[in-house]
This record gives sequence, structure tokens and C-alpha cells, in this order.
Amino acid sequence: MSLFSGIGGFELGFQSQGFKAEVCCEIDPNAQAVLRKRFSEATLMSDVADITKLPPVRVLTAGFPCQNLSLVGNNTGINGRDTKIVHDMFRVIATNPSPEWLILENVPFMLWQHKGEAIQFVTSTLSELGYKWAYRVVDARAFGLPQRRRRVLIVASKIHDPRSVVFGESHAEPEWLRDDGSVPVGFSWTEGRMGLGWAPNCVPTIKGGSRVGVPSPPAIWFRDSGLIGTPSLEDAERLQGFPSGWTKVEGLNRDSFRWKLIGNALPVVFGAWLARKIKDPSEPDVGSRERPWRERVWPNAAYDLGAGIMRVDISEFPEDKGSEGLASFLLDEVKPLSSKAALGFLNRARSGKLKFVDGFLDAVELHANRMKQDVGNNTLKRAA
Repeated sequence: MSLFSGIGGFELGFQSQGFKAEVCCEIDPNAQAVLRKRFSEATLMSDVADITKLPPVRVLTAGFPCQNLSLVGNNTGINGRDTKIVHDMFRVIATNPSPEWLILENVPFMLWQHKGEAIQFVTSTLSELGYKWAYRVVDARAFGLPQRRRRVLIVASKIHDPRSVVFGESHAEPEWLRDDGSVPVGFSWTEGRMGLGWAPNCVPTIKGGSRVGVPSPPAIWFRDSGLIGTPSLEDAERLQGFPSGWTKVEGLNRDSFRWKLIGNALPVVFGAWLARKIKDPSEPDVGSRERPWRERVWPNAAYDLGAGIMRVDISEFPEDKGSEGLASFLLDEVKPLSSKAALGFLNRARSGKLKFVDGFLDAVELHANRMKQDVGNNTLKRAA
């Protein structure tokens, strides 16, 4: 069962490993339309605040709302308007039979925003309810997706050791992410003054919102051709681990609706990895990498089995799947970034204090000028 199901990232990931989605709870009507289409056999509930009784389930997942925790959101923290329903989530967990496994996820910002009050609230509540818990920041690029998307994955259980799921292998950042000066680079074209999202051979985090107030895909600079463009909706779905066309369902007639759903989704690879680990847990091998946590700042990985919080020094890459890189991953032609959008980014970049790779801003200006000449749709193509 899942709470705050979105478009089914957890569900599809677990389904790929032999699990079946029994119940989904999602309040957004557009996301509901996707769930009805893609998980037609699952019971669909709307509002977690209305849930009183749950069926017995082995795994309960919850990607609780992160609008108040995200750098793109209003930054009000765990007591923000949207995040208050986290209290309803814990009410449901506390008043129903405990699942074997409880899995929560959110943005890494929860570890340090307002001195980590969000992760403090979540983990202390789990402990009060009798759960052993472990969490780890994990990057989707560990599983071969060319998208830099980091999430805090929290696993809890009353009967199992959650370390057997969360911890294990620890890899360095994959070689294919190394910037050799020739690979395409993703960046956030709606930023430029205070942030950039620079991402060699991948795209930065795909978001359901942006600083300009609308869902916006990341931009990609193809160095060989000079093209700067944005991926198609279908490629964005694939960058989140979904099949192409996953959000193309009846009733979703505006691209902006689909972009928002895709940007707010959990990558399928996270659910698949957790499901594999639950089916075949490994001996929790933390060894010399753990020590009691006494610092003010919450670490990127930690656990508590009831004897106090332990910090674990472990990477964000539990696997190293490898990838052919961003250019090979994309199946569709990108949409050239408009001259207006490129010039807007350029103005923000030049008025800020960020440092840029040599030649990048010149490339943006050249692209904007080429688009002004109205040749973009016909002659600006990324290299084969």
C-alpha cells in the first residue's frame, strides 16, 4: 500500500520485483487519473486524512509531501500547510496493524532545513511508535538514470533490521558522470543568478515547479552542435524510470499537467532497489563506517535500533549500474530553448555572482541569436 502515491513510482518499482499494489492513496485528481489507468486493480483512496482502517499489508510506502521542504517550495518546514498531513500519515500508521516494512521518502533538504526539524520529527515519531529505522541519501544516477535526483529513503520495521535494506554496497560517483569537456551538460534554465544545477552527462533534478512559477523541464547544452534544448515529455518520463507515455492518459490534455506530475514523481529505480533488498536483504555491513551521532547537522545516513542514533559514512551510490550517457539515453529530439528563455537565463547569469565553465555563456548567447533568426526548428539538431 502507498500513501501520497503520485503517479506510482513506488508501485511500479515494487511491481517490477513481484509485488502488487493493493491500495493507493492520492489526492491530486491528475495523478489519480494516471493511477486508475496504470494500476486498475488497486483500490484508490483520495485523502489520507479520511483513512481510518487499512488492510493488512507487508509494505507501506509514503512519499510524503515535500513542497514545504524543497528549495523550490515555500521553505516553511515540517509545520508548513501541506506538510501538516504528515501528522495524518503517522496517525494512520499508529492506529493500524504494523506492516513488516515502512518506507518513507523525501528531499535531502529535510536533513538541514530549520536544523533538521523534519528528519528529527519523522525519526523520533518512528522510535516512539516502536520502529527501528535507518535512512540513507541515495542518488538515482546509481541505477543508470542520467538524472541527478537525490532522495532520503527511510526504512523502518518492528521485526526486521532496516540496515539490511538501506546499507550494504557503497560506490564512488560513476565514471560516466565525469566531465571530459565533450559530454552534454544539463542545467536549470530558470535559474542562473543563485543556482545553476550544472549536471555533466545528465540532467539536474526534474521539478514539478520552478522559480519562475511554472513546471519547467531542464535544459541541455550539446557542446558538439551548440544546441541548447529541453527533453520531450516522454524522455522526461524515462528519465524518471517510467515507460514512455506513462502520464498520457485520458483527461490530461495539457503538457503542463504532465510536467508537474513527472517532476513530482519518485523515480521507479528507487522502489525497485528497495523491493530487491526487502526480498533479499544483505547482512548490514557498516563496520568502521559507523559511529555515534552527536553533531548538530544530521548526516546523510543514520540508523537507530533503540540504543541511540548511529551515523554511517556511506556514499549515495549503493549500486553502479553504468550508463551510455545522456545523449544516448534520449530517444526524441530535444526542443530548442527559445531565444526569450535563453536571453532571460543569460541576463540572470550575468547579473549574479556564479562562475561558469569557459565558453558556456558565449554558447547560450550564440544559441539565442540563432533562435532569433528563426532557424532553430529546422537546423539546430543535436549530434547523432
